[in-house]
Amino acid sequence: MATGLKAIETRYKGYRMRSRAEARFAVLFDALDIRWEFEREGFDLGDAGRYLPDFWLPDLEIWAEIKGQYPPVEERRKLLALARTSGHEVFLFDRPDFQSPEMDLNAPAGRDFYGAWARKFIPHPYAGDDEGNFGFWLAECMDCLVIRQTEKVAWPAFVGLPDSEHWRRHCDVAHSCPPDQDAAGVRNTPRMRKAYEAARSARFEFGESGSR
Repeated sequence: MATGLKAIETRYKGYRMRSRAEARFAVLFDALDIRWEFEREGFDLGDAGRYLPDFWLPDLEIWAEIKGQYPPVEERRKLLALARTSGHEVFLFDRPDFQSPEMDLNAPAGRDFYGAWARKFIPHPYAGDDEGNFGFWLAECMDCLVIRQTEKVAWPAFVGLPDSEHWRRHCDVAHSCPPDQDAAGVRNTPRMRKAYEAARSARFEFGESGSR
């Protein structure tokens, strides 16, 4: 439902973004060392019209679309068409508040929307296409975290979206996960909480960059 509120255009790293939410996601990606390209290219989606996605994340091989609230069905159909036209998964991040997910077990109902929560639109047909497959958060790979702890290695854990194609490839190559094993991620690690804090506290007024 439309609120009548207008998003504030925000500059970050030389880009003019349509909203603070987009800029804060760019800060979040930077804090997690995820490379991003803003409005990389537009697409002609045929009957669905034309579309210019917000972010291409080459490390994760996905499109990331940022919305302040859950979009109407026409917009969701464009995201589905984008996935099928480009051949890459599209993750819709809506209602972002940049609070670390599930940090407070006594939080009111709806806390599961905290953090970078997303719906996934995939290139091939699937039931419930218009709604997107939901329930995905940016997370650190649990297997990477276990290896770091047990073997005392210094490299950072892989960050991505569990059940994405890129995440499954990572777990198969790096950890030899069986095909029937769900790859697990942890979404409120110290690294993730620090990234959320960076995004939440970024200030863009008066020419500030919002960077760490």
